[in-house]
Amino acid sequence: MTIGLEIEPRTIAGGTATVVDLFEEQVRTSPEAVALVQVGAGEWSYRELNRRANQVAWWLRGHGVGVGDRVGLHLTRSLECVAAMLGVLKAGAAYLPLEPGVPSERLAHFVRDAAPVVVVSSDPAAAPRSGVPVLDLADLEQAGQQTRDPGLELTPEDVVYVPYTSGSTGLPKGTLVPHRAVPGFFTGERYAYWGPGATSVLHAALSWDGHILDLYPALLSGGRVLIPGHDNADPVATARTAAEYGASVLFLTTAAFNLLALTEGGPATAPRHLLFGGESANTEYTRRIALRYPDTRLVHCYGPSEATVFTTVQPLRPADLAGDVLPIGRAVGDRIVHLLDDRLRPTADGETGELYVAGPALGHGYLDRASLTAQKFLPDPFSAEPGARMYRTGDLVRRLPDGSLEFVGRRDNQVKLRGFRIELGEIEAVLAAHPSVATCAVVVDEPAPGDKRLAGYVTAAPGGAVDVAELRAHLRAKLPEYLVPAVLTVLPALPLTSNGKIDRRALPAPGSAPVASEPRRQAPATDPLQELIALAWGRLLGVEGITGADNFLTLGGHSLLAVRLLYVLRAALGVDITLSSLLGARDLAEFTTTIRAELDRAGVEPDLPELVRRLAP
Repeated sequence: MTIGLEIEPRTIAGGTATVVDLFEEQVRTSPEAVALVQVGAGEWSYRELNRRANQVAWWLRGHGVGVGDRVGLHLTRSLECVAAMLGVLKAGAAYLPLEPGVPSERLAHFVRDAAPVVVVSSDPAAAPRSGVPVLDLADLEQAGQQTRDPGLELTPEDVVYVPYTSGSTGLPKGTLVPHRAVPGFFTGERYAYWGPGATSVLHAALSWDGHILDLYPALLSGGRVLIPGHDNADPVATARTAAEYGASVLFLTTAAFNLLALTEGGPATAPRHLLFGGESANTEYTRRIALRYPDTRLVHCYGPSEATVFTTVQPLRPADLAGDVLPIGRAVGDRIVHLLDDRLRPTADGETGELYVAGPALGHGYLDRASLTAQKFLPDPFSAEPGARMYRTGDLVRRLPDGSLEFVGRRDNQVKLRGFRIELGEIEAVLAAHPSVATCAVVVDEPAPGDKRLAGYVTAAPGGAVDVAELRAHLRAKLPEYLVPAVLTVLPALPLTSNGKIDRRALPAPGSAPVASEPRRQAPATDPLQELIALAWGRLLGVEGITGADNFLTLGGHSLLAVRLLYVLRAALGVDITLSSLLGARDLAEFTTTIRAELDRAGVEPDLPELVRRLAP
């Protein structure tokens, strides 16, 4: 044992290690190596991170947390957040992500459903309670906790965390992810490197398994993790920070990857390994990135959260970029894939089949949803291991001549958008719950290549009318931003098939309905700066007649569109404009005032009439 370390060595047998075992092994191997760097907040070595995590573990144990329990984490990405995550695991529990910014009603559902013993928060007043004690993370410093390793006996079957994903019944569902599911997608793999000397970037939402990729491969392999100091909604800023700090591996959702391809002014260099996935990729945007960063290895990735992070990966070759569809690759690590027909028979090469995932990657199933678990986690007829299961993804794929897989589509209404799994039925359930709505439907619209958005259609309840602004407020109170349709269209009636079901293919283009989705006022802007910004909003959102009283989000904007807009305005006006100033502005008039103040502060006087002329239709 290295002198001065406050952990006890344990023999780690192959295939039986937990996340805690693997992390503590790295602490013994390189205690003074940098484990975490947070921009603007400093860095911690493996020794320091382990000491902080042990303090959290003993603190939680003192509040009744034991092996098999769950702990809610109402925290944002930070040094202390990572220590809390590891501390929960060292206490024998699993963490339940409760991200600030998610609607309070949704977080309360997570707490009621998962029943954590406690919730840990850096802002207790804003934390969801639902009858559960809330601990202030700031109290840990005064608690005088032990710093030695608790040394609990954990197994690979113990649960690491419980992510909640969109549910077709209208309520999100939690998945039980065990320790054994984590190492198998990166241990011994060569599509990227996370060991000593490598740096990954922790920027994914903690409620999504992207954070598992951002955090654990590096911490369990001897690398370091970089935590950006800016809003994680800006992937271009994330890429810049990655370049500035010499990050070697970065994962972006496909939507964020597309934005990086479309945005001028990105970083001059990219990490050695740039991974992307989460929805269907655009080959043209991928070619742009490949040309811009010729020394970067691009890796196209695929995997459902029930199998934790990646099921297949494809390090892209020139031949892949020449086609119209990027392959999702081959099974990675200990993941096993089957392509089966409706009778669970293997499909021939080139034929479309449903993708099933098997092996140690699989979660235990859905929390307290035995029936749904039985529907999705089936006995694996191809395994000799007793009790082996396979997960039915619902994804349709085919095997290419070289053995790699190509995504074809879905069997159901589930979609992937901006990296998030979305059950359209959940959004429809929230829409239908509003008293002014009689019927509704939600689809994915793609007004431009690679620019997908949700579009909602509603009909009014008998004798009433739909107030679109009120309906949008109803959605935002119950759903996170990525689940709120970008455009809502009111129809006299929804088109139906011959058997009485909604005919989604017959729905009109969003906003082209006989009854307008959002009545526009054609009032002119009050000054050239506001006119310029209104034109920029309109071009990006496809909306005309924007006035000073309009709100960017209400018009169908979202965080990635906001990032695109800001890069346009920054280039045109020559000043920095923050993402929060746009997303937090009450309306266009307030946002204009903020920009005008920034122009005055910087002493910049842009030629507004000329800029307006260039943007005008």
